[in-house]
Amino acid sequence: CDFKALINPNTSLWVYILFGVWLESFSFWFDNKIVVQICEHIFIKLLKKSKTVVRTKKTSGCLTIFVANLRLCYLDNFLGLFPYIFTISSLLTLPLYF
Repeated sequence: CDFKALINPNTSLWVYILFGVWLESFSFWFDNKIVVQICEHIFIKLLKKSKTVVRTKKTSGCLTIFVANLRLCYLDNFLGLFPYIFTISSLLTLPLYF
């Protein structure tokens, strides 16, 4: 990695870092409904883009299921709930309840 590329403010690394810090700091001021609407808007755009890439009518349902599963995994990982949901649905946790 070139040191000059890290100092250069035009690199995408600094843009992503600054955008992440900016977005995270403002996300605390948003209502939870607004954050959910932003996530829904992002995933609807993802679904539309994936439909334009594939362009077949046979896979439209498969793409919807794929994007829905991707959305579920993304939001669960973002909230830190994926290990909890994965283990709560397994049979290994049943002896803990009895």
